[in-house]
Amino acid sequence: MIRLLPIVVLLLAVPGLLAGCDSYQADIDKVKAASSAGQSNEQLVKDLAGARGTFKWSAEETEKYGKDSGIVMVEARIERTSRAGADQVVQLRWLHNRGTGVIDYEEVLINGRSRGILGATLDLLMLELE
Repeated sequence: MIRLLPIVVLLLAVPGLLAGCDSYQADIDKVKAASSAGQSNEQLVKDLAGARGTFKWSAEETEKYGKDSGIVMVEARIERTSRAGADQVVQLRWLHNRGTGVIDYEEVLINGRSRGILGATLDLLMLELE
């Protein structure tokens, strides 16, 4: 019985420890459901990844706005290979303000370069044509 005590204590402590960890899944889900260019952001990411790409969603509170600001940056990272065989990385970033519920476009990085909305649109079009 005494040997089981540390295991029991650990099992009782784990849920409490995990409760302190902030989950960003709700932020990701809200950004996925929001619309951009007449379709959901989730569909936009799937379309950009295409048949030769993969994507991963992530989120974090940013240093830029403060860790306790309630503003979460959500990113969709798309890794794809063009028809010509070139590897490409597209990172779409949105901000989700938990206090107001507003979701706003933050930036697009294409192969590590930050692009404005017009430049990103043109670059993404060119990636689709490759």
